[in-house]
Amino acid sequence: MTDPDDQRTRLIEPTPRGTTGADRSMRTLLGRIVDDFTRHLTTLDEG
Repeated sequence: MTDPDDQRTRLIEPTPRGTTGADRSMRTLLGRIVDDFTRHLTTLDEG
């Protein structure tokens, strides 16, 4: 249940710099996951 008078969420607003950093980190992480998954599928096809 959410308190409508809770102001804490308003105090945390992403800055452009923070958003850019988070996006870059997420893309790096997703890229690594896709690379690992592709490598795994390749080894299954070869085996």
